[in-house]
Amino acid sequence: MTGGAAALGAGTGATAAGPAALDARVMVTRKGFGLDAVISATPGETIAIMGPSGAGKSTLLSAIAGLVRLSGGYVRVAGRVVSGRVDAGGSARSRGMSVPPNKRGVVLLGQDARLFPHMTARDNVAFALRTHGVARDIAANQADELLWRVGLPGLGGQRPAGLSGGQQQRVALARALAAQPQLLLLDEPLTSLDPVTAAGIRAVIAELRVGITTVLVTHDAVDAAALASRVLVLEDGRVSQDAPAREVFARPATAFAASLAGLNRVVGQGVRGAWTDDDRRVVLPGATAASVPDGGGLAAVFRPSAVSVSRVDVPSWTAALRVERERARVPGEWLTRIERLEQTPSGVRVHTATPAVVAEVPVEDVAELGLAPGVPVRLRVAAENVRLLAI
Repeated sequence: MTGGAAALGAGTGATAAGPAALDARVMVTRKGFGLDAVISATPGETIAIMGPSGAGKSTLLSAIAGLVRLSGGYVRVAGRVVSGRVDAGGSARSRGMSVPPNKRGVVLLGQDARLFPHMTARDNVAFALRTHGVARDIAANQADELLWRVGLPGLGGQRPAGLSGGQQQRVALARALAAQPQLLLLDEPLTSLDPVTAAGIRAVIAELRVGITTVLVTHDAVDAAALASRVLVLEDGRVSQDAPAREVFARPATAFAASLAGLNRVVGQGVRGAWTDDDRRVVLPGATAASVPDGGGLAAVFRPSAVSVSRVDVPSWTAALRVERERARVPGEWLTRIERLEQTPSGVRVHTATPAVVAEVPVEDVAELGLAPGVPVRLRVAAENVRLLAI
């Protein structure tokens, strides 16, 4: 039905020559917490926001949506200031207008579908259309098409209580799209769903939000890689990296960003084109020599699967250090201790101490080597598996 498609496309502001769909500096100060993040998006762009718990991701989205008041900065949607104030010279002030959430052209969808329990699925979706002046019968027909497009044909007459969690989230997505948002904010909408259901809704989001500017908060690298063109990494209330998704995963700027890509990232300094830690106990050559002067900041990046682990057959850590002093140093090898073991579907992740490195080891090797927290081990990684990044 053409009416449903038209409803999806209306109001997105997705024109190449138009203003930025989102332009914001969000500053929120609370006791023990401070958020100061700059974010912008072009029309139709999808940005993934990733960060550890407590970094301020949900606060950032809530402030953009108008649910959290700014302490400073501004939020501008499709060229219109909806929070704070921007002077003629471009400087931002916290005091100024604050457009109500329902007047911003912004829709926020979180983990909780927040459907009206007394309404059917069709009526929940039609409600969003009715707020835009669509006639009742037309809204009902368009709601049915939207429900079909999110994979719920024939379920329009069901109330939320009769739907599964995944089905409720699909209804919520249909309602969000029916609201014709200029900006769609998704705050970890797939977190509480099982992998199969999440994969289905991910595919629906990828198909239906085309042309709608979207900001997606997620902890899942699959979501970021599949849905977003850019990734903004938020740590301790600050943006630590903002770059195309492929660059963030290939050249992570922080240890957290590296963990998102399943990589080790250890920070040290350059010495004759190789990486070394601060006390020069460990030396890691890279596949190519890094163009940094000796003593310059350098990060070594490599996959946990590239790290081999062998047991050091000594009775104590002190004895291991004594043996290490008498042993010739070999680039790409170092002595360390196991801090903890973490089971994964494919084996065991061995977390080691300074430098903090993770190795992937088969379960049978853990048993055979007797690996356990506190056990001295020797790690090895070949130069061809190490990428050196100037910092």
